[in-house]
Amino acid sequence: MGRGRQVGPFPLFFEAHGPAGGNPLVMVHGFGTHGFTWRHWLPVLAQEHRVYLVDLKGFGKSPKPRDDRYSPWDQAQLLRNFLQEQNLRDVTLIGHSLGGGIVLLATLHLFREQDPRVCRLVLVAPAALPQPLSPWIRRASRPFVGLLLLWLAPPKLIARRALELAYAHPEKVTPQQVEAYAWPLRSKGGRYAVHASARALRSLAAEELLTGLGDLSVPVLLLWGEGDRVVPPAMGERLRGMLPRATLAKLPQCGHMPQEECPEASLTLVADFLRS
Repeated sequence: MGRGRQVGPFPLFFEAHGPAGGNPLVMVHGFGTHGFTWRHWLPVLAQEHRVYLVDLKGFGKSPKPRDDRYSPWDQAQLLRNFLQEQNLRDVTLIGHSLGGGIVLLATLHLFREQDPRVCRLVLVAPAALPQPLSPWIRRASRPFVGLLLLWLAPPKLIARRALELAYAHPEKVTPQQVEAYAWPLRSKGGRYAVHASARALRSLAAEELLTGLGDLSVPVLLLWGEGDRVVPPAMGERLRGMLPRATLAKLPQCGHMPQEECPEASLTLVADFLRS
């Protein structure tokens, strides 16, 4: 396990697990979560791979500066810098939701630089194409009012409501999960970072993705829960048609967070893809 070195103007927090010589997997969480989201997959993937769990700027244990650089493109540049500074090669990038969109942006940036360090992508319900924002992100993004709501609402209530929206079966949400996603909101800058990130999502570089996806020649696994109410499964069909080497897998009775709601079934699909 390690602490991130300097990436851009500040260090991103990351943890490293598994054999030092294993093929690198870099895993990027979604909006409002952090490395905890991969806890079910990590023990298996770290048996053969060197796994890096990266906390995006403003989330988890990464710094939460009061600036305006929280857009997906800003996050993608930090991820690209992380890969280059860690000198990672033959990397498999795994991204969930917002992290999936950021992984795509970072990979496109590297391809344009003719830097071939990314060899595969696993995108779990990625937020990569234009769509309406989820209700809680929409509320959090409102000028002044969104920040006020984040200050007034108890962190555990915010975390629970977001998790229940993300699950096909909300009754499966546990107190452990609620607490894991509530504590970053209590940290210094936590509420500001969520508000700034929500506002920045309105500027997701969708047009840039739409014009560049056909250039990505790496194998891609698209993984979706059929009961996803945050990023509709129809987005997976669209992405499969845009990415030259994409495979789409859907999980029944599963929502927006397959790695948490359906960990065994989703991990089986990912492990099979990595072996192939």
